Amino acid sequence: MGVDLHTALSDIGLAFIRAGAWQVLFATILYAIIFSLIRLLRIRSPRVRHALWVLVLVRLVLPPDFALPFGVGNLVGNGLSSRAEEFRIHLVPQLMHAADDDIAPVGDTGDRGNNTPAVPNWATFAILLWLTGSLAVGAMWIQRRRRCHRILRHAEPVDDVRLHALLQDWKRRLGIRRPIRLVTSSSVRFPFTLGSIRPVIVVPASVASLENVEVVEAVLAHEAVHVKRWDDLVLQLETAVSALYFFFPLAWMTAKRMRDEREHICDEMVLSHERIAPGTYGRGILTVLKLGLEGGHVHAPAFASARARLEARLKAVHANPKSRKPKITLMLAATTLLALFLLPMSRGAAGPAPAERPEHGSVQDILVWESPLPGAEITSRFGIRFNPIRQVPDHHNGIDVRTHGNPPVAAAADGRVAVATTRYRENEGYGTVVILNHGNGFETVYAHLDSLAVEEGQRVTAGQVVGIVGSTGVTTGPHLHFEVWQNGKPIDPARFVAEWR
Repeated sequence: MGVDLHTALSDIGLAFIRAGAWQVLFATILYAIIFSLIRLLRIRSPRVRHALWVLVLVRLVLPPDFALPFGVGNLVGNGLSSRAEEFRIHLVPQLMHAADDDIAPVGDTGDRGNNTPAVPNWATFAILLWLTGSLAVGAMWIQRRRRCHRILRHAEPVDDVRLHALLQDWKRRLGIRRPIRLVTSSSVRFPFTLGSIRPVIVVPASVASLENVEVVEAVLAHEAVHVKRWDDLVLQLETAVSALYFFFPLAWMTAKRMRDEREHICDEMVLSHERIAPGTYGRGILTVLKLGLEGGHVHAPAFASARARLEARLKAVHANPKSRKPKITLMLAATTLLALFLLPMSRGAAGPAPAERPEHGSVQDILVWESPLPGAEITSRFGIRFNPIRQVPDHHNGIDVRTHGNPPVAAAADGRVAVATTRYRENEGYGTVVILNHGNGFETVYAHLDSLAVEEGQRVTAGQVVGIVGSTGVTTGPHLHFEVWQNGKPIDPARFVAEWR
């Protein structure tokens, strides 16, 4: 039972690590693209900037292999693919190739002549660490939300008829049909909105008691726009993604940029109604800031703006004395088209790439080869990977496949049995081995077999059984290790078996 649990955790852990590493790579590329677009094109609209930054977080929750024929992954083609492969092989082999290793109870040394005993798979620890970090960040966020709800329980309803009239007027202007509670509390220094279905606007007592109604109206209008845009729900979603990728700084930086842009959007929407003058609105922001800095803690979910961000808001307010309503339809169409181009970074939508041809041998020698285990799951591919036995990166000379039970292993192509032994002296870690010679310098290796079905010197045809899947030699469980050699050099078996390309 303990082994089964460890196997399951390792399987899940390796899958998460591999997917997460690809997501981080793709999100980093997308972040750089969007940052460059905003700077080079000098995009002034906060709506457009916010929509662009949303794409980074969306990329983090999309499947790593998400692809479209007209996406950047397919249009860039080998350029992006080769850069991703270089990242996968050279920068983070421990992360990227962990999922391609033999997942317990499946695996082998992948290194000739090594008989080191198996060690526990580190992926179990990695996934537990990932979950612990995400849950810890999530718990901190929940604690902040609970603190805000405690404030609401002790807050008092606003009894000023003028403020209720102002809020109702802005609800009508913005087309808000949801009921909005308006409360005040001396425990907060900055106004904030909590909730989406039944939103509550919390106004500090120092602000609600101001004689200058224009300042209070600016506060209510700003918070009403947050309600209109469902910003509290967006805040929770972006926080959830940031918690899932708590180790990825760009996720937090993106969330911060989105929060800043939402404040600019609310300012722009309020001013677009031309009821409050930009100067009056700016003075309202400064008044609230001054009152808030006089003392107390900030309990707002997004917290108060930093000095630099506040200055940016004031400059934006005064730079557009007559803000015009943006063309929402045009903006959404442009953002959607850009998203459909940038988000699909995988190359899979274009279909499998044509198989490479070896230096020698006919095309027929390659295309007609059969899978030695049809329908089996590939657990480790050819190339650089993280060795599950030695716990170091190394070169894997073949492909590992597993299936349920102990099915028969078939010859991939016609040939002659060159080796059929229960003790392969070239590498005793391979256990029971069959090697077929197919002519033209090609050989195939079938390792870790449970038993033999052929003898040396025997002629076999494609699909003929040569042995039974086993776990002989140094492995972490039953599977088939399959190699293809050409003129004494190992080459990728996926070039020969269509099912594996």
